[in-house]
Amino acid sequence: MSDSAFSTLGATVALSGGPAGIAWDAAASEIVFAYAGATPAPFAAAGVSIAGRATTLAGQYRLPVARAAPTALGAAASGGVPTLVVDAGLRWLFEGQRIRLGPAQVLGQQGSLGLRALVNQQPFSDAFTLWTTPDGRATTFTFQVPRGAILATQQSATVEARLVFGAMLEAAIDRPLTVTGRVIALDKLCERRRRPR
Repeated sequence: MSDSAFSTLGATVALSGGPAGIAWDAAASEIVFAYAGATPAPFAAAGVSIAGRATTLAGQYRLPVARAAPTALGAAASGGVPTLVVDAGLRWLFEGQRIRLGPAQVLGQQGSLGLRALVNQQPFSDAFTLWTTPDGRATTFTFQVPRGAILATQQSATVEARLVFGAMLEAAIDRPLTVTGRVIALDKLCERRRRPR
């Protein structure tokens, strides 16, 4: 396994020393090759949405595995990704607040930033209003994110995608309406009418 280097969040990461071990990450469905050495020891991130200082724990090369047809491999179609594993210390900027993160994997993907981390603070929420009916009833989704949830984020110059594993969903759904705005009489839909003889 050759040495690897990548730049992310304002820092240059170097993975070196050859293989120091191999493991299987069942949760991510990845083969993990450990590097003998990884720098910088204190990882200082200076991104727009991710910043902070964290101690480097390990360097890895992660190879995704999938059981699928060649046309449906997804991430497993790549040649893998160099990864820096760091301890708690990074923060994620979300809705004006800095969310404290626990141990994290910083993925050195070409053209984008990948990050997987544990949420290391009190619960926070993210609310979405989908639509409001004429009588003022709103349909909303609120995601409650507890401590220990897993944040996975993918960022590029044009898009940011976020996944949170372990979050809870609260939904407030309005009454169904017809296209004219009238309330649908659901009880009438269930009635059985006798056919005239």
